[in-house]
Amino acid sequence: MRMVRQGRSWSGHERNCAFLNTADSTFANISAASGLDFPEDGRALAVVDWDQDGDLDLWFTNRTSPRLRLMVNRTYEPTGEDRDGFVALQLHGTTSNRDGIGARVDVQLNNPSKGPMTATLHAGDGFLSQSSKWLHFGLGREQTVESVAVHWPAGRMEVFDQVSRGGRYILLEGSGRATEWDKPRRSVNLPSSHLVPPPTTDAAHILLPARLPLPPLSYRQFGDTKLQEIDTDARPLLINLWASWCLPCIAELRSFVAHENKLRNTGLNILALSVDGLEEKHRSTPDNAWKLIGDIDFPFDSGLATTPLVNKVELIQEALFDRQPPLGVPISILLDDEGQLSAIYRGPIDLDVLIHDVTHMEATVRERRDMSVPFAGQWHSQPSGIIDFWLQRAAQSFENKYPQDSTWFVQRLVDVRTARLHLMRQGKADFALDLARDLEILAQLLILQDRSEEGIDRWRRALKLKGDDAEGHVRLGNLLMSQGRAHAAAEQYRNALQINPADIEAQRHLESVLKVKRQPVDQVP
Repeated sequence: MRMVRQGRSWSGHERNCAFLNTADSTFANISAASGLDFPEDGRALAVVDWDQDGDLDLWFTNRTSPRLRLMVNRTYEPTGEDRDGFVALQLHGTTSNRDGIGARVDVQLNNPSKGPMTATLHAGDGFLSQSSKWLHFGLGREQTVESVAVHWPAGRMEVFDQVSRGGRYILLEGSGRATEWDKPRRSVNLPSSHLVPPPTTDAAHILLPARLPLPPLSYRQFGDTKLQEIDTDARPLLINLWASWCLPCIAELRSFVAHENKLRNTGLNILALSVDGLEEKHRSTPDNAWKLIGDIDFPFDSGLATTPLVNKVELIQEALFDRQPPLGVPISILLDDEGQLSAIYRGPIDLDVLIHDVTHMEATVRERRDMSVPFAGQWHSQPSGIIDFWLQRAAQSFENKYPQDSTWFVQRLVDVRTARLHLMRQGKADFALDLARDLEILAQLLILQDRSEEGIDRWRRALKLKGDDAEGHVRLGNLLMSQGRAHAAAEQYRNALQINPADIEAQRHLESVLKVKRQPVDQVP
């Protein structure tokens, strides 16, 4: 899954395979000769005489583009001498199920020595696919049909005659008659096409449908070792990561210089942060970046990116997207006047797109959702809870490298859900339980960072929301005991026993507290 999220192929670009059943019961690999060896990651295959010319065509679905492909069989010419070299049968059950699913059909030809041609009707005959319920038999040249025997799922065997080559017939269970399909053959115009894959690019413009709060980010000014926190200064800010060895980066910086007035008129400020010196494979230094900024007379703010800042930008993308390509420059993030993430730009920025995003900062939630998708459409239902989901993902992404920022995201999640709970009229009980779980997670994170008082406060809030939670009181009691607060812990164990008098763990811990009652203890808060 990690490889797929990094943009790699699910199956290593394995081409589709096609095998031909030969006369000696072996299979020949005809993948290339058949034209079916496409490089996309194939999934489902359905077989049907789509153009009704007497041979079978193929529908493919794929995990990668194109998601749907039709392959029209041109090996059979319906106007030639073999135009009637098939027979197609559709089963209608009466005693059996309506579609005759599970029936076995034997088609006896005029050459008894070869035995009958046999097919079974399945409901679903491949991975994620269902082929046509018409049973298709290829007859070749000069073969005629002597009889058709159907072994119905209900247990009866029935023989149908008067079936001729080149026809389509309905076989009704119990009738003994094959009725020719009376619908005229449809005319399907299926011109061949050649799919030209679009050129691959790492550039992307992602306007978020909802803005994501971000923890504090820091950088260094040129010639200064002191970290400085990024401030939006109550206006939109574009943070641009670039390098002096990156030609697209330099072109982008020059574009900012050339369109300074146009950009400033939108109220936008730009902070160009160089990554020079952060990686070994490029032998460039901050001095190279500083010289370039001076040479082009860059009019906006500039400085040096730090390793934590670059890591956090990468972790933010990991939280937002399933597809996680490696971080490269140039890359930019757009913050609103409150420091919330509004858009991400991978690769050089289209200035018209940037200006559009900045000038539409005040768009409503619905308008942003419409602008965030790459094509027009109509919402079946308005999505909800996306900020909650992103904050949870961000907390998970930051947990290992930056636990304090992980705690920051959980606190924002608690704030968002607390505010929403006060506005809710229905479903408050279930939502309160979700908020309580978030508070417990936040409490544990705070405790791990030696912020025990804050953690205990969040835990008490969670217990208040959950109500009768004996286990929660026991866990809080254990936490208080680890802090040496025996009286407060005893109170929590007694609360647990009031809820569940048979709670063995609460009884055991309370007994342990009482045994040490002679030792100095804290006062119950």
